[in-house]
Amino acid sequence: MQPHRWWPYFPLLFCFYAQDLFTPIILSVLIAYAANPLVAAIEAIRIPRAFAALLVVFTLVFGVGFGAYVLRNQANVVLQTLPTLVSAQKPHSRMVDRRWPWLLPEFPTSGGCHCCDPPRGSEEFRYIPGS
Repeated sequence: MQPHRWWPYFPLLFCFYAQDLFTPIILSVLIAYAANPLVAAIEAIRIPRAFAALLVVFTLVFGVGFGAYVLRNQANVVLQTLPTLVSAQKPHSRMVDRRWPWLLPEFPTSGGCHCCDPPRGSEEFRYIPGS
């Protein structure tokens, strides 16, 4: 009888199922490690360590919140223009020629790649039967 072969994968499976537990713990350890020099600098001016840590945490939370508040308009602009930008991306002409020739525009364009610069007002594509 052979032993079970799943035991080498146990740590990987454990980490996969416990990621909801480990993600905040690891994130908080990294933030504490990064904030330790700031706390030590505040502690050097004779402020208790607990109050210095509280001050640093509140400053970080306020800074992130203020940054989100200041950048909210730019984020709205990006989110509103993202669908237009994604739909404007065209596959490269060689890929279209070889794999999907029915996606070629009906009318040729002026210079350059014929699929990256479609003619204005033309939303029709020609169909090549048997492709």
